[in-house]
Amino acid sequence: MSRAYRIAIVEGDDLIREIVQRWLSEAGHTVEVRSLSALLAGNGFDVILVDVASPRSGAPLIAAIRAVHQAPIVMLSARLRSNQAGSSSLARQLGVKAVLGKPFSREELLAAIESV
Repeated sequence: MSRAYRIAIVEGDDLIREIVQRWLSEAGHTVEVRSLSALLAGNGFDVILVDVASPRSGAPLIAAIRAVHQAPIVMLSARLRSNQAGSSSLARQLGVKAVLGKPFSREELLAAIESV
């Protein structure tokens, strides 16, 4: 790990949220679990992880986050796979820096954080 980041997580699934929080904390990052409204009210994050149930319908959510935060966004989605050809194109369209398809490994999560 090159440096420790302050990371916000917006994830509705308790199990995924807890494991992501644990993995990132173990890697030395400061992790804050936020609701969407709390995320939109605060600032100062280095990276934002946000779960999007449907990537296309998540566009307004991503736009709202981008309007408040300058931090890179990593989109989590069970509907996409990280290595899917359309994922990179969709990420560019939405203005997110990376797409992490569920399920993902600890190594994939940490690599996504370092890539942004």
